[in-house]
Amino acid sequence: MHTHLTRSSMHQISVIIPSYNHIEHLKRCVQSILHQKCTSSFEIIIVDSSPIEIQRLIETMFKDFPNVKLIKLAKQTFPGIARNIGIKEAKGEFIGMIDADCTVEEGWLECILNYVKEDMVICGTINNGTPLNIWGTAGYLVEFNGFLKSNQPPVEIKGASTGNFGSKRNLFDKYGYFSGYRAFEDFFFAENLRKKGGKIVKYDDFTMTHHNRTNFSHIWKNLRMLGKLSAKVRRENGLPPKLIFRFPMLAFFLTFFRYFSGLKNTQKSKYFYSYILLTPLLIMLYLGWSIGFYEGSKEEGIM
Repeated sequence: MHTHLTRSSMHQISVIIPSYNHIEHLKRCVQSILHQKCTSSFEIIIVDSSPIEIQRLIETMFKDFPNVKLIKLAKQTFPGIARNIGIKEAKGEFIGMIDADCTVEEGWLECILNYVKEDMVICGTINNGTPLNIWGTAGYLVEFNGFLKSNQPPVEIKGASTGNFGSKRNLFDKYGYFSGYRAFEDFFFAENLRKKGGKIVKYDDFTMTHHNRTNFSHIWKNLRMLGKLSAKVRRENGLPPKLIFRFPMLAFFLTFFRYFSGLKNTQKSKYFYSYILLTPLLIMLYLGWSIGFYEGSKEEGIM
């Protein structure tokens, strides 16, 4: 059950932002979109499942911006479902997606207009929003090494990030919507899209910035949760690595597999030497993810 503010006229781009208890991040995120120079009209749809007090603050914060719409959900809702609700409310021909803890760079909306084609999702560069914090940078490199600026031509990739995402609105009617899992909804959407003949293309200049956690314990806890959920989701859906689900102790080898995979991803970016210098920290964080995967590979059910 949800309610929303009154909707106005047709917009060409609808930007969807799922939100939960991130009011300061959300303010910065929305302002970065409002400051864009764009040749087309656009709307921003915030799908928020925070307590009512925070939702009232969000309403007040954006009450003078008619192209900012708030959909208020009565209980905490995982991002995939929140995005689905936003997409179904959207009036634009094009859809953009970003997370509340991110900000877009100049030209982001124009990239959606210029690059998106039928049966296509565009993703792009995710910048480091905490470059002066060593743990923030380490966490960033663990989570986003597949979306670094590489100064390469547009390239087709396997995965999509809903934190930096553009497509046509009708793509979801054709290929389906997001899953209701706590995380990895973008992974399953990308798998389904590609199996049905769609494609995902990464553009270096389609750029946003992620404002990372900077506290080691918070980063560790988040990565451990992501590892645990990854194992549960993969096992439930019959996805690899199936051998680990038979012998969970093998999960700890993923620490080194993920480290070297990330090293390969950084080779054409400015972060290659930083990645090497931060190796002890990165191994520690990858280990946290692997511990979570080990725990999830033994447990039943989805979080």
